[in-house]
Amino acid sequence: CALPISNIGHALALARELHYQAGVIPALNTLGELFRTQGQPERALAFYEEARKEVGNDAAWNMAFIFNNIAMAYNAMGDTTKAIENIERARAVAEKVNMRPRVANSLIVLGELHLKAKESDAAAKAYQQSLEISRDLHDKATEAQALLGLAQVLRAKEDFSGALADARQAEDIDRQLEQHDALAEAQTETGRDLYSLGKIPE
Repeated sequence: CALPISNIGHALALARELHYQAGVIPALNTLGELFRTQGQPERALAFYEEARKEVGNDAAWNMAFIFNNIAMAYNAMGDTTKAIENIERARAVAEKVNMRPRVANSLIVLGELHLKAKESDAAAKAYQQSLEISRDLHDKATEAQALLGLAQVLRAKEDFSGALADARQAEDIDRQLEQHDALAEAQTETGRDLYSLGKIPE
């Protein structure tokens, strides 16, 4: 990954030299993504924050993406509270500029974070809101994610029948869309729920 980082670094330097802000911001964000995916969230966060300063307006449309990435960095650093705070910011920006697919995505991440923090009711609310938006937009992939999230919340509450119903819906959608990784996750959830209901052997 040294080569892409070097290339993006050169692109960033050139964009700065030309005072081309539209090139500086994505380059900073991309560098952050590269470091985050390499397991260096602290370094990634520094680039995201620099991108935020370049934008100079927390309500600008591209902050919906930058706040999301800041949240992912904090999550990787184990700071769920700050991760939730920044995903809420991402959602607020997306709502303000009417980027409804981005709102639905932010709500999925918010649900995951609340579930991680063992805040089942908050997680269920986020997933349900995402489900409603995704269905309104006919976004089947996000609908499946929201259903799987709701299944995970219900399993955490030991409502295994409800969890199984949602997981099977997610499984059906993922199978139709040929989303193999997502389908595997849904099938894993289905298996856990069936086991908890005593319908498959240990």
